[in-house]
Amino acid sequence: MSIRPVPYDHPDAVKLNDQVQAEYAERYGDEGDVTPLDASMFKPPLGLYLLAYDERDRPIASGGWRGQDRNDEGYADGD
Repeated sequence: MSIRPVPYDHPDAVKLNDQVQAEYAERYGDEGDVTPLDASMFKPPLGLYLLAYDERDRPIASGGWRGQDRNDEGYADGD
C-alpha cells in the first residue's frame, strides 16, 4: 500500500467520494453527506487530502483535513 497526497478533485478521489456518498444514501436513505466542500479547502498549508493505493495501484481509501475559521456554528476541536 502507498499513501499519496492528491488534490481533492483528482479523478481517483472523486471516484472514491462518489462511492462513499452512494453507500451513505443507501445505508441511511438520504442524499448522503451534503456538506459543501471545495478542492481549495484541502490545499496545503490549510488542508491536505490523501489517497491510499493497493499494490496494483488501485485507489482503496481516502482522507482529508481542512482548517476552519472560528465561527458561531458550534464547531469544536476535531470537527
